[in-house]
Amino acid sequence: MSMPSPPAAATTKYPSYAIQPNGTQPEYQQAQQAVENASAALSQSENSDHTPTPNNVAAANGRKRRATGAPGSRGVANLTPEQLAKKRANDREAQRAIRERTRNTIDGLERRIRELESQQPFQDLQRVVQERDRALAECEELRRRLGAVAGIVSGASQQPSLNALTAQQSPLPPVAPGATQQAYSQVQGTEHHYEQSTQGNLHPDLRPSSDHATPESQGHANGYPDSEHQYHGERLGVNFLLDSPSDRQHASVSPTTPAFYRSQLDKPVYAQLTNVGPPSSPLDSLLIDFQNRHRDMLRDGASIEDAIGPEYPSFSAMLDSRLRCHPVSSLLIDILSKFPDIDSLPEKVAVLYMMFLILRWQICPCPKCYERLPEWIRPINEQIREPHSAWNDHLPWPHMRRQLTLGGSKFKFEDFFVPLTTTLSLNWLLPRDCVLISIPSNNSTESPQLMINPAFEHHLRSLQNWSVGSSFSKAFPELVDRTVRINDP
Repeated sequence: MSMPSPPAAATTKYPSYAIQPNGTQPEYQQAQQAVENASAALSQSENSDHTPTPNNVAAANGRKRRATGAPGSRGVANLTPEQLAKKRANDREAQRAIRERTRNTIDGLERRIRELESQQPFQDLQRVVQERDRALAECEELRRRLGAVAGIVSGASQQPSLNALTAQQSPLPPVAPGATQQAYSQVQGTEHHYEQSTQGNLHPDLRPSSDHATPESQGHANGYPDSEHQYHGERLGVNFLLDSPSDRQHASVSPTTPAFYRSQLDKPVYAQLTNVGPPSSPLDSLLIDFQNRHRDMLRDGASIEDAIGPEYPSFSAMLDSRLRCHPVSSLLIDILSKFPDIDSLPEKVAVLYMMFLILRWQICPCPKCYERLPEWIRPINEQIREPHSAWNDHLPWPHMRRQLTLGGSKFKFEDFFVPLTTTLSLNWLLPRDCVLISIPSNNSTESPQLMINPAFEHHLRSLQNWSVGSSFSKAFPELVDRTVRINDP
């Protein structure tokens, strides 16, 4: 039996330190090199903490901002009650000092302003500013008057042709005595033949009488007193005619020949009156009588203020009948009250204002009264040439006045005014309380006066803002053209 051979002796192989044939370093040298590289890297890292790179600077700033935003030792939350009370006291004292400095600065500036205003140069400047404003106002007034004069001159340039036309006509034979009254009686006989069914909405005082009588007998038949005319603020009764027979004859007979037309053409445009014919209704009698009376006042030496009153009607008396006003306003307010369909404030104010301007010019045909009339309500050639009813002159639309003047007795008063007044509109879109404005009185015992709002006056002076309804245009299509606005509410 053979014995197993003993194990081979263990042998340990150690690395060789001899230089390798391929020129590589021994392994320990590689390790030493790695240690040196690590030491160099560590040294560089330590140096980078002391000399930060741009990226490190940004990171450091970010940490600094975060540290600053965090509650610090100076925050209110970290203060003791004593420190907090002291801080609040310091804040109050600082605010008080700031307010004191601001107040002192304002007082100093105001004192300086007063000193400058009290000096002569500032007062001279204020006086110059006032003179400039007055000069501008005068220039505006002159510009307005120049425009009116230009309109008058342009209208007067047409007069030679009209004069030549009338000069070529052969004169009419003289009118026999009583012929005018006979013709008037015939006209009255036809014009007073009215249908009673159309008078329901017309006030009884403005309805024509049913019997065929002269104006004198009509005045007594309607109960018009002979001496009810009142002046200086007393209200005029609507049911009045003239005081004396001569005045009644003067009101009932009007110029109907071309002589009146030629006489008017010889006058300036502002003085050319309309050819008002015999009264066709009590309203005509009221208007003609009033014009004659106040023209007589001017001829007798009365002042213009007494004859035609102020420049604006009394809107306060329109709303409160107990108030006293000038006779011109009183008459028109009484007439306006007889048309119950004109019940809206814009329409009442506009109609009263236009009738007021027309009546003042008819009494005193001067340039000032004529210039205040809107161009569209000034008399047209047909109104001066042809006899017509007095109430025609108070209608806004020139085409309507022309057709009514040329139509003669075709259009009856009560037939016309009912559809007109029921559909008349000023198309005022603002609230009604903006139509009039209240002006305090200089006397503390007097109530404020109501004046027309300048905005509404500008509105009503444009004919495009006046309109009638479609029912009126259907009833009187010949009275409507493109200048008459049709609008149904």
